[in-house]
Amino acid sequence: MEIMRSTWSSWKTSRLGSQVTLRNGSAFSADNWKSSGLPIVRIQNLKDTRAPFNFYDGALDSKVVLQNGDLLFSWSGSKGTSFGPHIWCGAKAVLNQHIFRVDLRTDANVTKQFLYFALLHQTAGIESHAYGLAALVHVRKGDLENTTIPVPSLNEQRQIAHVLSAFQQAIERQKRLITLAAELKKALMHKLFTNGTRGEPLKQTDIGAVPQSWTVTELQEVAEPPQYGFTASAQPAGNAQILRITDIQNAGVNWSSVPYCECTLEDLAQHRLRTGDLVFARIGATTGKNFLVVDPPDSAVFASYLIRVRPRETLVPGFAAYFCQTAAYWRQIAASKGNNLKGGFNSSLLRRLLIALPADPTEQHLIVEVLAALDRKIDVARRTSAVLNAGFRTLLHQLMTAEIRVHDLDLCAFEETEQEPVGVS
Repeated sequence: MEIMRSTWSSWKTSRLGSQVTLRNGSAFSADNWKSSGLPIVRIQNLKDTRAPFNFYDGALDSKVVLQNGDLLFSWSGSKGTSFGPHIWCGAKAVLNQHIFRVDLRTDANVTKQFLYFALLHQTAGIESHAYGLAALVHVRKGDLENTTIPVPSLNEQRQIAHVLSAFQQAIERQKRLITLAAELKKALMHKLFTNGTRGEPLKQTDIGAVPQSWTVTELQEVAEPPQYGFTASAQPAGNAQILRITDIQNAGVNWSSVPYCECTLEDLAQHRLRTGDLVFARIGATTGKNFLVVDPPDSAVFASYLIRVRPRETLVPGFAAYFCQTAAYWRQIAASKGNNLKGGFNSSLLRRLLIALPADPTEQHLIVEVLAALDRKIDVARRTSAVLNAGFRTLLHQLMTAEIRVHDLDLCAFEETEQEPVGVS
């Protein structure tokens, strides 16, 4: 299995199998799971570092034991997530099946750190030779062993790994920043929607504790009647753009990717979106997911699986949008769905949605200002993360194909200390 060699001409190449030994993990049935012992590293733990571990406390003679820094290759998994190389960063553990521990041979002329990035670069090519379903793929041991890898000098390998590790660690720092900012926002929202901004005594209501001067009212009292969306087929062209549930992402809506539809002038007038509208997903696993419309295209409408709510003057749209991210809101959505995890809700339920409002409208605006400032910081961090990820992918490809060489880079931009690839733990 070979990858495109590009400008490898000045480098040696090698079969992966001539450099490493691949050791597959063991199958641990539920009967082997214990409450203590060595963690069992499964594909779930490679895919999500927060996934809980099962434990094993039996004999280790026939088990593949992991130590901090071991190189792994998940040969069965989802494209773009768990499939591919990983560095184990954690305590002693045992390896589950469908994952290889990649051990360098004694006569290997590649470093573990360089090999990690070489395999990371070639994951897409390895996947193309894998078998299985579209989303879940598997690679045969022999095919992986026959993968061709570049072998520059050891000095250049170390330099390449150093540069890429530094870049990767910058990405991880940005991820941690986003996570911490999201946690801060969650805590701040709880504080603001429970205690307000004026240090008032609290009172208990049907949706929990709120400041004494706040009122809890049904949404229909402070907003126009909810309206269902427009039924039309998405098209690459038309006289209107039609917003769907799937177009609403955590970072908002990318209007340039929203499809078009054909609608009459009457439908366009009835369903046209404007700044300050809130749209709610009314069915499926995303029931309750909502979005505050800001500066939509002139001819934007909303699809039939969405419900639009248009706040009246007494309800600041941004305040309503932030309330609809709180636990008090989601408890009401969960209650409306009952035991049906994919159940939905309708305009009648939305009308009766309870919302807590400050007595003074200026407090609504203040809460929006505070949370919006934090959202802007999160948005900047996400965009920075996207730029870093794109830059890393480009640099990985250029360095691993010798399109650029490390001596062409300004290495002063990278830390002097020895870097390790970012792993999972």
